[in-house]
Amino acid sequence: MNFVYVMIVMLFCVMGIILALAGMPGALAAWFGFFIVSLLDGFRSAGPLLVGLLLLAALAGETLDFLGGYAGAKKSGASARGVRGALLGGMAGAALLSVVAPGPGTLLGAAAGTFAGALAGELSGGRSLRGSLKSSGGALFGRAAGSALKVLVIMGSGLIAVAAYMGII
Repeated sequence: MNFVYVMIVMLFCVMGIILALAGMPGALAAWFGFFIVSLLDGFRSAGPLLVGLLLLAALAGETLDFLGGYAGAKKSGASARGVRGALLGGMAGAALLSVVAPGPGTLLGAAAGTFAGALAGELSGGRSLRGSLKSSGGALFGRAAGSALKVLVIMGSGLIAVAAYMGII
């Protein structure tokens, strides 16, 4: 039966990565699969502590993804307006393009919104176009880095879950 559990966990991890790349909460989706398998297993292979730790990892992954644009803008010297613009623009862009093209539109909208929001925030504060573009590029890089970290969290959590069901840990 553990083989079936491993396959289910792996399926949810692949689904989580696809969702994460589409700008959706993939880490939580992957954790949900692990939680369901743990319930089916009666928490014998993976106890509640491991399930809880992997939930914390999933929440951290989602937080890293969400705050990536903010951190990137801040690191590249953005003003408070630029940082707020990156955060709000990323959310607005993801929401708007999710309606048009769920999945890829969400990712594209989050990236474009982060860039545009930081740019608008910097320009509205009187910063030069060159400086504004630098901050916007940093916001975009931060957003991409946050998404990449979320994918790594999903992969790491998946490996831990598979190891638990194979009896390695």
